[in-house]
Amino acid sequence: MCSLQPDSILTSIPPDACFLLRTQENYRTTWGTYVKQRKDLTFLTNHNPLYLSEITLDQIKLEVLMNGSIHRTPEIFEVGPICIYQAKGLRPEAPMLPNSFLSPILYSYNNPERKTPVFMTSYPTLKFRDSIVRNVTLPKMKKIFDDLIVNLRSKEENFDFRLLYQDIFLQPAIDYTLEVMKQSCYTGKKILAVVDWSMVDILNEGWQTLNPKIQSLQKFLQDKNEGLTDESYLDYVEKHVILDMLMEDYIKEYFIDFGIFPFSGEGIFGREFSAVNTMTVWNYNYNRYLKKMNALEKTTDTFDL
Repeated sequence: MCSLQPDSILTSIPPDACFLLRTQENYRTTWGTYVKQRKDLTFLTNHNPLYLSEITLDQIKLEVLMNGSIHRTPEIFEVGPICIYQAKGLRPEAPMLPNSFLSPILYSYNNPERKTPVFMTSYPTLKFRDSIVRNVTLPKMKKIFDDLIVNLRSKEENFDFRLLYQDIFLQPAIDYTLEVMKQSCYTGKKILAVVDWSMVDILNEGWQTLNPKIQSLQKFLQDKNEGLTDESYLDYVEKHVILDMLMEDYIKEYFIDFGIFPFSGEGIFGREFSAVNTMTVWNYNYNRYLKKMNALEKTTDTFDL
């Protein structure tokens, strides 16, 4: 990267990533305070951006991030000469592994004289999750879960269930990322983009036919809300449980374990009457689908013997 000397860096981190919380303390502690009490804490980036500047880490914000969340949380992050290592989620007991998306910020941080901006190019996580749930039926979500089970049972290497349902899990993020990439081209001649491997070919194809006109990022974050009027709030919560199983326990670990369901469910049938039981409904469905996953692991272990 030093030999490339990029003018700008794009990396696949969502602007609502928890470690982007503006803090000068241990971010695990700060996150718990934020999610439970919603005190006057802010993020370094905007969760619902209109403009590129709102998802940009300049030198000042990079200093806050590195001197706050990164350096103040040694049980989660370790900074090497060219790489940042991170434990999974909020689990200090998890092994630290190189974070390919977070590590590129070191170039900008270690070379402040170059003033290289870093753009958070991923679709905001919570908005992405809720958009999927609001536009995919419960039977379809269950089928996707079953497809995942089948492929895990077959032990297919490098299986990515998102490629089976690209229009749901990849295309919205692709469209958003392409717009960010396009706008970043006005910030310099050498642009380094660090993206998910599953997106590389699709991004390349989309780049060839990209509309050159600059558009508001908000256009790509608008909910489709295709009107699943026959599904209830209980179905809505169950779909979020399935999605969390499909895409790792992000919602459970960062919100549910703190007693918070981070989605409003606004406009969903039955919300007014059922919202009070949200955590009970979540836990019931989570345990139900977890049993299916655990049964798969036991079957797989037996087969290995």
